[in-house]
Amino acid sequence: MKNNYSCNIELLDGKKEKLDIDKLKKLILSISKNIDNIDPKLILEDCLNNLFKEMKIRDLYEVLIISSKSLIEKDPNYSVFAAKVLIKQLLPFRFGQYVYLST
Repeated sequence: MKNNYSCNIELLDGKKEKLDIDKLKKLILSISKNIDNIDPKLILEDCLNNLFKEMKIRDLYEVLIISSKSLIEKDPNYSVFAAKVLIKQLLPFRFGQYVYLST
């Protein structure tokens, strides 16, 4: 997998950060923990191929959901991953903030 992805993420407070692929990998691994028969690398690869140059943090979570949905035919457990990402995406509305790619 190439490692020259360039993407700026706009956080909820308006600040922009360059996407940290290691943080994204950790996020995917933490969400996929205890889900059988899924390959986090496939999700990561698909996600990286669907990034925009400039994205809001919500858009990044949407890309993760879309990436996992494209793999549901391979194994239905990818729907569990998508659901866990959606829950993580909705937490800021409950607690008032996104913690950027936190686990």
